[in-house]
Amino acid sequence: MAGGDEEKVDNQYKGYLGSQIVPADSIADDIRAALDNALKAHRAGAWISPAGDRFGIELAGRAKTLRHSGNDLVQDVRDRHRHQPEKVDKDDWRAKYYQLLRMPR
Repeated sequence: MAGGDEEKVDNQYKGYLGSQIVPADSIADDIRAALDNALKAHRAGAWISPAGDRFGIELAGRAKTLRHSGNDLVQDVRDRHRHQPEKVDKDDWRAKYYQLLRMPR
């Protein structure tokens, strides 16, 4: 191969990131659904009291934060995946990513 391509191998890190997009999206969807159900229950009168009112305000604020965080996380994984090269040098850490995941911590 020309131009040093003989030293290039698959980017395992890119492969790993790609494998995490659907699970991350699914987790974010689950969180959104749970929050939506709690907000609907609150609006339907599940907690009627001054404490329930405070809970509803807190719940709405935290739900908004978690929705944004989930969306940001999924977008970050997609962006990282998109910006990774398909091939890397064989001694690049991304070429050995699955071995690095199995290393004792």
